Amino acid sequence: MVDPGLGFGKTVADNLRLIRYLKEFRVLGRPIVTGASRKSFIGQVTGGKPRERMEGTAAAVTAAV
Repeated sequence: MVDPGLGFGKTVADNLRLIRYLKEFRVLGRPIVTGASRKSFIGQVTGGKPRERMEGTAAAVTAAV
């Protein structure tokens, strides 16, 4: 599996770019996994606290799919 590492020392722009270009990882021929659940970058985009980031998480997961 390939995990691009959403969060983990990246800026909001870095994380959004990773989500936008996840399909580029297909060339590696491995499943791609993401762990976007309630990450701080989602809170920085939506302004929500961790428990208020479900919609942002759903949007990140939808974009990843």
